[in-house]
Parts: sequence; C-alpha cells; structure tokens
Amino acid sequence: MRTLGVVVAAVIGMLALAVPALAWDNGTGLRTGDVICTDQVRADGGARFHGHVRAGTATVTIRVAATAGGPETVAWSGTGVTGDFNRYEYGAAGTHYRGCITVTAHGAYTWARSSIMGLGAGAVGDLGPHTATLSAGAHACGDWGLGDVHLTGSAGAPVTWYVTAFDQDYGFVGPVLSIGGATLDTGYSPPPDLSLLSLCVHNTSGGTVSVAYEMTVV
Repeated sequence: MRTLGVVVAAVIGMLALAVPALAWDNGTGLRTGDVICTDQVRADGGARFHGHVRAGTATVTIRVAATAGGPETVAWSGTGVTGDFNRYEYGAAGTHYRGCITVTAHGAYTWARSSIMGLGAGAVGDLGPHTATLSAGAHACGDWGLGDVHLTGSAGAPVTWYVTAFDQDYGFVGPVLSIGGATLDTGYSPPPDLSLLSLCVHNTSGGTVSVAYEMTVV
C-alpha cells in the first residue's frame, strides 16, 4: 500500500508540473474534524475536483471566490464521502476555486488526497497557500516543485515543516529537510540527485492547529 501511495504521489506531482492549473494536497493520520484544502485555481471554464478518502468518511466541498484570496462561499458539498469522489463545478469566467476535505469520522489510519483542476485555456493554478486544520500527529502535504524553491508557512503553534523528495528515477527518498517552529520562511536548493519536491507539515504541537503553507519555485 505504501509503494502504491508513493507511486501515485509521483504521478500526481508530474501532472501538477505539466498542468499549470492543477492544485493538489493530501493528509495522513487524520482524525474527525481535521480539514485539508488545496490552494486556489482560477478558471474561465469551471473546475474538476476529485480525490479519495480512506479508512474514514468526510464532507468534501468546492469553495469559490471572485478574487484571489477573497471571501469564499461553498458552491458544492458532498457528505458521507468514502473512497473516490469526482465533481465538476461551473462558475462565471474568472472564478477562483478551492477544494477541501473535512473528516467526519476516522479510523485507525485515515488519509485523504485531492486535486482541483481549472478548466479552459486561460486557467491558472498555484494561487495562494494551502490551508489545513490538523489534530495532534496529523500530516498535510501540498505543492510540487523542481529545482530551487522558497518555502513559507504559518501555524497557530510550533509544528514541524518538512520537504519530501523523489530521486531522478522518481523513487521516493522521503524527508530531505525539516524545520520546527510556528512560521516558515526559507529557501531550499536540492542536490542534483533529487527531482520532485513537496512541502509538508506535521502537527507536533500536541493540540489541534491551523496552518497555511506554500512552496514557490524560484
């Protein structure tokens, strides 16, 4: 199962780099009340939100805003979701879309992943930070990058921020950088034997915490 998970992650990462209007995230060790949200995509032709919830149930939502970072409303909500989900949502041209998963019941090891893709020729992704509300011990990851990156994040309490990587053959390497604290603002230059990078956060605070984080290729 772990091998399948990292292969899927590599495929999603390659797609995210190839499709500029694709945003994705995943969470592991999730508990009831935890929330993971993608960053925003802007699109003229609507958006597709799809993903998977394992060993638990969730409410999945598509949130929309008229401007980047502006006030959001829920355009669609699906409740009692377990396993795969897939939804197309069509708004006015220039609408900003974000996908969120809220865990409503958890098991021994509940995890979830999702991606939202802007549709139409002018769609743009990777707008603003990913956000999450994580119980103690939970993890969330989002964004992909190749080469030099800049990492930013903020949390309501000290957490552990970390970067995971794949090698040049897209074999999973695991964490290659780890930084503790309530804020993150640093650059990272990977060695030449690494390829795909992803930014993650582990809630090591001991309580529930809200986080926002972003990785930008420089």
